[in-house]
Amino acid sequence: MAVIVIKIKNFERVKRAIDAHPQIAGRHVANAINLGLADIRQATIPITPKKTGNLRSSFDRGGTIFATPRKLIGSIGPNLAVAPYAVFVNDLYPIGGRYKNPTTSGTLPRFLEIGSERAASKVKKRFDKALENITRDLATS
Repeated sequence: MAVIVIKIKNFERVKRAIDAHPQIAGRHVANAINLGLADIRQATIPITPKKTGNLRSSFDRGGTIFATPRKLIGSIGPNLAVAPYAVFVNDLYPIGGRYKNPTTSGTLPRFLEIGSERAASKVKKRFDKALENITRDLATS
């Protein structure tokens, strides 16, 4: 399965805030990660094939792992136990190649990458907002 990396502007500043004030920063960063996952999901689900619905629903059936203030890692994607064919469906056709699935109009090959790319600017804004919130909370504490 593809791993998509979204680079966050000023992430080093966020990281320093997390290290210096883990409770305050951790809460805001975990929130930014989880809202970013929601943004990626919102961009990805409509372009994910839906022949039976298992692939789309697998994102919500164990395919998404949310961050916590103590564990600032989150991930989103299909649950391969529910939809073991997800890698095949995502990777079968190259970008720009023929992709025909008449039961699901509007779907795209590489739906995971494309959904992540479409959501990248929203995800970056989530982290900008987290940095603002961290700064505000530190100034008032």
